[in-house]
Amino acid sequence: SFSESAELTNSPTNRTKLLSKLDGLEGCNTPRRLDRVGSNDDASGVIRNDFRDAAVSPRTRSVIEEAMGNASSGSERVKSISRKPHGRNHTTTTLSNTAVGEMETARLPKVSLSEMMPAWVKRKITAESTGTRKSGVGNSTQSKNSEQKQHYYGQYEIHSSETIISHEFNRGNWTWAMEWSPDGNYLALATENHDLAIVDAGMSASLWKVIHDDHIGRLKNDTTHTIRAIAWGTTFIAIGGTGDAVSIIEPYLPASSSLRPSGITKQSFRVVDVITETGFVSALSWQKNSNILAIGNREDQCLVVKVCRGNDSSVNTNILHNVERSDWVNAVRFSPGGTKLAIGDRSGLLSVFLFVVVEQGEPPALSSLQNITMEDNILDIQWAPDAKYLYVGGEDYCITVIGTSKWDVLQKIGRDRWVPFLAPSRGGSYLVSGGSENSVSLFDVKKEWREITSLPLDGGIPLFAKWHPKDQYLAISGQFNDVIVYETSCRRLLEGKCLRSKSAVVAVDFSPNGKILAVGMESGIITFFDAGSSIFVTLYETVIGTGGDVTIRWSPNGRVIAISSGSTFVLLDTVYSGESGKHPQNNSRFFVRKVIQAGVNFASLTFSPKSEWLALTDTRTQILDIKNNCNCVRVLDQENVLS
Repeated sequence: SFSESAELTNSPTNRTKLLSKLDGLEGCNTPRRLDRVGSNDDASGVIRNDFRDAAVSPRTRSVIEEAMGNASSGSERVKSISRKPHGRNHTTTTLSNTAVGEMETARLPKVSLSEMMPAWVKRKITAESTGTRKSGVGNSTQSKNSEQKQHYYGQYEIHSSETIISHEFNRGNWTWAMEWSPDGNYLALATENHDLAIVDAGMSASLWKVIHDDHIGRLKNDTTHTIRAIAWGTTFIAIGGTGDAVSIIEPYLPASSSLRPSGITKQSFRVVDVITETGFVSALSWQKNSNILAIGNREDQCLVVKVCRGNDSSVNTNILHNVERSDWVNAVRFSPGGTKLAIGDRSGLLSVFLFVVVEQGEPPALSSLQNITMEDNILDIQWAPDAKYLYVGGEDYCITVIGTSKWDVLQKIGRDRWVPFLAPSRGGSYLVSGGSENSVSLFDVKKEWREITSLPLDGGIPLFAKWHPKDQYLAISGQFNDVIVYETSCRRLLEGKCLRSKSAVVAVDFSPNGKILAVGMESGIITFFDAGSSIFVTLYETVIGTGGDVTIRWSPNGRVIAISSGSTFVLLDTVYSGESGKHPQNNSRFFVRKVIQAGVNFASLTFSPKSEWLALTDTRTQILDIKNNCNCVRVLDQENVLS
């Protein structure tokens, strides 16, 4: 419901107003900042990926002192304002880092998720590294031999067969947030057109479909809102955004039919409670295996609430804590074990709190563990699955990696733009991030967060990404109409093998009986494979020409193959018809019948149904008599023939 998206600028005077449209990302076209960390010799101003021990970037002492003063006053204003009075106040409880770590580890899953690099990502990384590898580094005999071996076996390699699938949903507008259900069978989407959509993405579903797409409409406090945050917990879905409320939705799905109220015969997503007077909601996070919800808003607060079900099955909400801040709270995130709560605000203050139940029947204690000041507005916070790292992104043009054992900055990764989102894989080995104009970046955690590849997007700036609970999909959305979900697993593998070449494959054609496959490469190499075998046995190989499109056509009777590549045309025969003693024997099964060289590139060719004639087009179309040595019997004068 905001119309100022075309007017976004970097003017400081407009900053507060424009941040309500995901906070200036569309208009952030300024070059990377020069107030960097690292060597003074680096005149490019790029925040490098290798300054692990660098100092904090320059900020004036007065600004730092003011920010720290706000941090101190904000952290000390943690209040317990439960609607039910409690006799004891546990908000000042403190524990050692060792004890906190043990508590967090105890709540993590005993068996970590199995994770493997998606095969299509591996290929992409290999291709990119091969293309950029510098030559002439070494001249040893071993390197020369290895290079010879690399080219000795031809132009092709055989790999395990696989499929790459991307699911695309046209939403008609920007999609701000997404969230997978805990079991990974459903995907919730929040789009600028006010609709909350639920997609059935079950493992058994070959075709995904939208099963729920209702307009949120008016809430109990007479407001409407565009959804900016979604959190899907164990029992409820929480949504919030530009309105002054958080809606609590209870999903009724086929797998939970025993919980479905009477009268409801199919899946439903019913609003069972509304938390009012929350202000603009920027972030939501459920505590693991509980109905405790953290809410970050632009009223300079982080609310911690508990959603309860009464004896009459009604749902109501109790406020456990209200953490007051000095500026907008843009990010809140419970740790994977649920024992810590991280809060990030627009002043750049990152605060981590211990969040544990000290005594049964009492609300969880909220105790400050650490305050860290970033260089600018914090837009997103994410924990590593093992809680060893805390990732922070924002308007400081970098990704900050914080070690949670000593709460020190381990790495800063420079980006071209603000970092609106971070998405660690559930296995913990990879990190997906924004910060580029038309792509998302993939970092390898095991290689000190080195960027290993990027995924290009057709359209605007990405705003959100989310891994599937089992790392089988990666969903991406942003300032474009589509939601794109890449299938990153290999669960749809086919039998047989996959053939990969060193040059782009630009033409393929099967023989009429399906037993031979002809493959044409951009380099002009044409190879014939035995298609009756899953291991691709090479039958014949020839080189035609380069410089234009490659076309391969089998005659309907399977006797000849016509190939055009650039300005060269070749007709191959598949049946030896030479006379014994007069012509040499042919054991290759293929031999050249006719070669035509033209001054321009050939555009198209086709056989007549009875394999008697061949039409070949360049600037004109020639009709060739196949049985009479491909002599031209007619010329058609139509120009610019494409097919």
